[in-house]
Amino acid sequence: FTLLLQDVRNALNKAGTEDGKQYLLTIASGASQRYADHTELKKISQILDWINIMTYDFHGGWEATSNHNAALYKDPNDPAANTNFYVDGAINVYTNEGVPVDKLVLGVPFYGR
Repeated sequence: FTLLLQDVRNALNKAGTEDGKQYLLTIASGASQRYADHTELKKISQILDWINIMTYDFHGGWEATSNHNAALYKDPNDPAANTNFYVDGAINVYTNEGVPVDKLVLGVPFYGR
């Protein structure tokens, strides 16, 4: 994935040199530690203009209990409290991997399920 992004970045930079335009390269990415474990977040953050973290759908109809779709902070009363399925936890995953905060954009749900 990292090599693909680098190739796309190189092509966009070349096109920008030729036509005088600036091309952005962004991704929408997972918000879990599992995603981070299989992605070179620090490396790709140096290639990308920003990373849109999908900090929503942490809970839904697939679970036995109802919970917040995108809780901001961890709640010890949440039945899924042993996960990082909350916005602050997702941001911490990225910053702990070395991604600068100015490269992060939160995906915010404006819907309910």
